Amino acid sequence: MSPSELKSLIREHTTYNRCDLSRLLSNSESLSAVVKSLAEPFVSQRISAVAALDAMGFALGGAVAHILGAGLILMRKPGKAAWQTHAQEFTDYTGRSNAFHLVTDAISPGQRVLLVDDWSETGAQAYAAIQLLERAGAVVVGASFINIDDRVRNDPRFGQYQLHAVVEY
Repeated sequence: MSPSELKSLIREHTTYNRCDLSRLLSNSESLSAVVKSLAEPFVSQRISAVAALDAMGFALGGAVAHILGAGLILMRKPGKAAWQTHAQEFTDYTGRSNAFHLVTDAISPGQRVLLVDDWSETGAQAYAAIQLLERAGAVVVGASFINIDDRVRNDPRFGQYQLHAVVEY
């Protein structure tokens, strides 16, 4: 499926300033196309783990990890991990404080990691995840999302990372 066909399955809810991905992800053909597109630019980059952001990134990240033959690292929100964690705080797109938690032994130093999630509006969550992964010794290769807003693409904090989006919204 083409990016424009995939985009046509995304519904914008202007009242909440959010997009609904239910139709995109509930169809096997479009889900397969999304997952393949998320993984494709990174196939030859020796990715050893995919870091998936809580919560939508979990399903996408697991599928991308499978395609890449990589492990899966779950970046959890507070109170969700059942083991000791390291944390990184951020202010999300709503202006609220939040954090990602990474189980202390979920990653080995030097692992080549790809970050995966559905959407990046401000880059705050993505950058917090990158900081947390790098503090744990990971080599963050890039980030792959269904959409990346322009302000994230133009953010100098992401200059050294390969950013990929399935659709331009």
